[in-house]
Amino acid sequence: MESNEKYMRLNEVKDYTTLSYRIINNAIKSGELKSTFIGNRHLFKLTWVDNWLESNTKQTKKWGW
Repeated sequence: MESNEKYMRLNEVKDYTTLSYRIINNAIKSGELKSTFIGNRHLFKLTWVDNWLESNTKQTKKWGW
């Protein structure tokens, strides 16, 4: 099945998540946030970003945040 989902740039992920570039870049480097590198930029599918946010939200729920 082919996905027609568009890719987001790093600045769009920052705006979408309201997180800092540092946090996003750390997640990329650690492998927590899936991305693809094309040309000179990282690209992200919205589902990858949402999955990353959801997995981190579940971790914080156990502390009541």
